[in-house]
Amino acid sequence: MRVILAVVLCLLALPLLADEITGVSPSQLTVFDIESFVTLRGSGFLGATAPPDSPGDNTVVTFAGDAGSFSVNASNVDNNTLIVWVPIEVAINEGHYQIFVDVDDGGGVIRHIGPAEFDVVPQPVIAGPPTINVPETVIGEVANDRGAPVSFDVTAQSYDGTPLTPSCDHDSGSFFSFGATRVQCTATDANGSATASFVVLVTDTTPPVLTLPADFATNDTTVNYSVSAVDAFDGPVDVTCDPPSGATFPRGTVEVMCVAVDSSLNPVFGSFLVHVAEPPVLNLPGNITAEATSPSGAVVNYTVTATADGVVACTPPSGSTFALGTTTVNCTATNSAGSTSGSFTVTVVDTTPPVVTSTTASPNSIWPPNHKMVNVTVTVNAIDAVDLTPTSRIIGVTSNQPINGPGDGNTNSDWVITGPLTLQLRAERAGSNDRVYTITVETKDDAGNATTSTVKVTVTQGGKQHAVR
Repeated sequence: MRVILAVVLCLLALPLLADEITGVSPSQLTVFDIESFVTLRGSGFLGATAPPDSPGDNTVVTFAGDAGSFSVNASNVDNNTLIVWVPIEVAINEGHYQIFVDVDDGGGVIRHIGPAEFDVVPQPVIAGPPTINVPETVIGEVANDRGAPVSFDVTAQSYDGTPLTPSCDHDSGSFFSFGATRVQCTATDANGSATASFVVLVTDTTPPVLTLPADFATNDTTVNYSVSAVDAFDGPVDVTCDPPSGATFPRGTVEVMCVAVDSSLNPVFGSFLVHVAEPPVLNLPGNITAEATSPSGAVVNYTVTATADGVVACTPPSGSTFALGTTTVNCTATNSAGSTSGSFTVTVVDTTPPVVTSTTASPNSIWPPNHKMVNVTVTVNAIDAVDLTPTSRIIGVTSNQPINGPGDGNTNSDWVITGPLTLQLRAERAGSNDRVYTITVETKDDAGNATTSTVKVTVTQGGKQHAVR
């Protein structure tokens, strides 16, 4: 009985020992080698309930590694061999993977077989010739009439990235002639050599240097000046200016425009100013009328200016005392280009009448009213700015009573002017009222300016002053 039980146990254990993966072909794959298949050899790959027309449906193969775990159904499965497609997620990720096979026997029984080892390895490095790196085109600016030193950068490396020192038929920093020069370079290592070339182009893009005079002034309308231009490649080049040197310039300020062009058609422009002196223009005041302030006339100030830095001289000068009447002022403005003359008049007039400070009569009161004529003298004090002795004269007499009146005032010709400042007044009045004579005096200067003043003389009722006997 014990022998039978042992045999049964051994028979039950045999399938478990037989389910294994004994080989993987290939056991490694180059990364990015996609659409690859792996063949597994072993036992127990076929599920007990697998359909005959699709035996791989019950067999799942899993790749597990650093990139993750990825499962696919097997194909072409029999009990000892299966072919499986490598998942793309595995094919593109380098690393070590373990392969497991899960077989579904139905009834919830799943057999887990494995693992087997599998690797995704890097792409092999294939040794080749070195690589050389050259610029496309190097452009240098001409430095003189032959060319220019030009620097460039050329590098090289072996297939594995090891730097190499390339060799070129022209060294960086060497002198290159004007125009295009092809540079040939070579790099060599144990695996071969590489060559490449590029063009160094020395061009002239810099315009000439233009030398012009500073702005200047001249008195001569024929203007001469000197200009020049020098180019790094061409050397001295011609300069064209407008107006040209030696031309006749108009008076005033003229801008001279200049241009120079080198053989590479690089232009340079410049300009300067030439001021050709102009004769001055006088700025004169209008004719001046001034009021006399003394017998000598009046002090008159005026302003005369000139353009173009003209120096002005006038006769009589400003601030002079001008006599009564009209005086012509002659002026001249002079500068380096010539002179200009002009004139204006100053007229000093006296239009101010004298000022009367007092007018008195003697006598200024008459008594008794005896109908006789009484001599009266008028005294006038007056001042005038110009005429030191203005003249005065009586120009009229009026009375507050009629010439022929009631009472004892009934006599004709009550006043008679006997001289410039003398007259006779009749000593009479009308009735019991005072009689008042008003004497009008005109005071006039030599210019005919007149001022009038008045003084009164009274015939009183009973005064004792200035009695007439």
